[in-house]
Amino acid sequence: EMQARGVESVKLIRPVSNQDLVDLASFIGGTSDDLPADGTILLNEVFLTSSDVDTTAMSELRTSYAGSLDALLVVTGTMASQGTFELTGVIDAVEGLFESSVAHGNASLLLSTVKSHDEYTFFHSVNACILGLAIGRMVGIEKASLIPMGVGAVLHDIGKVAVSTAVLNYPGRLSNEQWKEITIHPQEGALAIMAAGGPGSEIAATVAFEHHARYDGTGYPRVTRDGRPHPYSRAVAIADTYDAITTRRSYRRAETPHRALQILLESAGDHYDPDLVRVFIRMMGLYPPGSILELQDGSVVVTTSPSDEVGAPLETLIVMDSNK
Repeated sequence: EMQARGVESVKLIRPVSNQDLVDLASFIGGTSDDLPADGTILLNEVFLTSSDVDTTAMSELRTSYAGSLDALLVVTGTMASQGTFELTGVIDAVEGLFESSVAHGNASLLLSTVKSHDEYTFFHSVNACILGLAIGRMVGIEKASLIPMGVGAVLHDIGKVAVSTAVLNYPGRLSNEQWKEITIHPQEGALAIMAAGGPGSEIAATVAFEHHARYDGTGYPRVTRDGRPHPYSRAVAIADTYDAITTRRSYRRAETPHRALQILLESAGDHYDPDLVRVFIRMMGLYPPGSILELQDGSVVVTTSPSDEVGAPLETLIVMDSNK
C-alpha cells in the first residue's frame, strides 16, 4: 500500500504524536491526500550523509536482498488479489542482486543461507535467484540473459498463489488430488509471467514453467524440447533444490549443505544436469558457505566462503566454543 501511494521513505521525529500516526494511517489507507507539513512524520524526506550509511559488502548485499524480498511480496500480494502483476519491480530487484553479487561473490553466497521458516516461499525464492545467478556467471552467461533468468528464479514459485496453504504445508504424504494441485503451480506461474509481459518475460516464464521438469524429462510438466528443459531452467532447478534441502520445513528437518551437495550429485544425470551440478559443487566448495564445522582444536565455526580442496584454509567466523 505504501508503494502504491508513492512512499519511498518514512522519517520519524521523536516524540511521534498519536495524531500523526492516525494521519499516516489515513494517508496510506487512501482516505486523505497528504500529511501535515509540520508533523512528526515526514514522507520521502531522508537526510543521510555518507558517514551515516554502512557501506560494507554485506550491507550492500542486505539492501539488495531486502529489495528483492519487498518486490516479491508486492508481486505475490498483487497476484493473489488481482490475478496479475508488473515485472518492473522484480527486474530492478534482480539487477540489484546481480550487481551486488558481481562485486561481492563470496558474500552473496553466504547471504543466500539466510532462512525464514515463517516466510519460506519469499526467502527461498530470493536465495534460488542468488544461487542461480552465481551458476550462470560461472558458465559465462551474459548479463542480458542472466537478469531474465534471475527473474524466473525469483518468480519460479509465484504459481503457488493458486495452491491452498493447507496443501503447501501438509505434513504427510499427499493424496493424488493434493499432488495434482501442487503440480499446476509451474504452468500457473508461467502464464502469470507471460501475462505481465516486459523484457525477458519469455525466458522468465520458461524457467518458472520448467523448474520441476528434471533433466531426463521425468518431472512435471513434460517438456517437448528434446525431452529436456532449457539450460537456464536446469540451473535454477539446482539452486531451487539446494536451498530447499538446506531449509527446515513444517514437514521435515533441514539437511546440511554438504548433504545437499551429495543429494544433487547422486541425482546428476537424471534429475539434474550433470555438467551444471559439477559447476555448482565446484562453486560452493567442499564446505559450502553456512556449513557448521568442528575444528581439531574443538572450536565450532561456520564457513563464510567456499574452500576449493581438502586441507585448504577456511575463511571462517567462530560462532561458539565447544565448552559452551
